[in-house]
Amino acid sequence: MADLNCILVPLKRRFLFFTINRWELRPSVAHLLHLIVKIKTHNIQKIVIHNNLIPLPKPYAAITFGRKTEAAHISFSKSFFKQGDLTMNDITLWLEILTHEVTHIKQIKKYRFFGFGLLPYLLAHAYHYIKAKSHDKSDLEQEPVSRQKVFCEMNSYLNKAVEPYALAKLFADETLTEREKISRINDYSNKYKASLNTDIKVENK
Repeated sequence: MADLNCILVPLKRRFLFFTINRWELRPSVAHLLHLIVKIKTHNIQKIVIHNNLIPLPKPYAAITFGRKTEAAHISFSKSFFKQGDLTMNDITLWLEILTHEVTHIKQIKKYRFFGFGLLPYLLAHAYHYIKAKSHDKSDLEQEPVSRQKVFCEMNSYLNKAVEPYALAKLFADETLTEREKISRINDYSNKYKASLNTDIKVENK
């Protein structure tokens, strides 16, 4: 078992008499996402994670927004912040949804102009959703879905080739340092690349 600390680092901020709970990603999690999504690690580590900042309908787990790639935010539904231990399935789901949402950060950069990032990004999403008459069929969902699929395929391979829940157990292992986890992630990624003709690029940080 593990808790959210294996994925997130708390970023507490005081506002008047209130404490605002926010999080950032652990370096090892950011590195895994970097390999799959192909966004610079330091940009991924600057993402601010929120607990239900933007309430979403039940079918949706999270939403990405921000003015620029270096200042992006992801709001997860409150079900992801349950108290107590996380199961290996919980950790796997976190990683899968993060892969999808972090891919949306590329779109913030694409639609940013004249210093404005959030409004053009939101308008582009609205346009494509209306055009497709569906969230899932929108052109702006295609790359996030494809990157999410890469994560699922890599995770499935490691579950068979290494051990069940190999990635989840790696992040849950409190005896390993972040550097050791990153090294193990590179090994796992290399194993996966050797088994398939994949486009994941391994870069030691």
